Amino acid sequence: MRIESLIRITGGVLLNIPSVDSINDIKISPNKIQRENLFIDVNTDEKERNEALNNGAYAILTSSIPHITDEEIAWISVENLNQAIIKLTRYYTTDKNFKFIPLSLVQYKLAKCIQIETKAKVLSIQPKDALIEILKAEHNQLFFVINSDFIAKIDPSLTPVKTKIEATKTLESGIFHSSFVFNDKFINNIKLSPFFIPYLCSLIDCFDSLKIEYKIENFNTFEHFQPQFINKKLEKKDFGSTNKALIFESAFELFKKELDFLEKRVNHNSLIVFMPEEKAFTCRSNIIKYKNFCEIKNLKDINFRYALVYGEIKNFEESLEMQENKQLSLF
Repeated sequence: MRIESLIRITGGVLLNIPSVDSINDIKISPNKIQRENLFIDVNTDEKERNEALNNGAYAILTSSIPHITDEEIAWISVENLNQAIIKLTRYYTTDKNFKFIPLSLVQYKLAKCIQIETKAKVLSIQPKDALIEILKAEHNQLFFVINSDFIAKIDPSLTPVKTKIEATKTLESGIFHSSFVFNDKFINNIKLSPFFIPYLCSLIDCFDSLKIEYKIENFNTFEHFQPQFINKKLEKKDFGSTNKALIFESAFELFKKELDFLEKRVNHNSLIVFMPEEKAFTCRSNIIKYKNFCEIKNLKDINFRYALVYGEIKNFEESLEMQENKQLSLF
């Protein structure tokens, strides 16, 4: 791309009169810069700009007015770097004839766990990462995307797919495993709560309508309704090895729907809800309110089988202990 075209697309201002007149690639990591690349200064960091220069950058795109240390290359300043990234993304999207399929948050997270053929990709949520993925993609690529303001600015004409479609038949195996029939396919014993099957069916329906090949294996990296099996001492145990589990959910709207799901399937005497005081609401289950994450230790003194916990599992990790493996000795 010629420097003058880059300036026109981004709406930037050229701060000097460079010797170079074009760039051949775009990078956001200074350590990945090669000769003739454009470096996008996403962190507005002088050290990163200098590293990019040392690695051969031909142009710097930044939202600051930097100290120009090399008059040979092009220094381009923009008022809003995020807007510049959106404009660049829109340009390459049109130039390469990309197609976007916007998904809900749950559908998007499920899609990331499914093996999809190469003609379709799941695009990163972060605009700067999405731009790099778009730059690397071949012409006519199809992208599954989160339905966001960023994507709406890239292509405002997008129509989301159906969020949920019920399975033809669902065979529940507890609250953490499912088998179901949909579109003449039998999906057997996957590690995914029946709560999410309608979301998965809507994805399958989308794949089938677009004739996209896919493979469903496991959802070990799925970030919602995450179970952590424990013993009475709140020590972490392997999946399914005890009859006691903490279930973590960080999306509040999902949290409320999952609670409703659990209350219909689990004895109310064996279910508790652990959530922050400011988020507490009225429900049938016993609610334990907390002010900070470490208070999860208080659940040691409460009798329950399942605890639905509002928050990311990583925030509670330090309070959940791994049971030490004690080696038996003859002496």
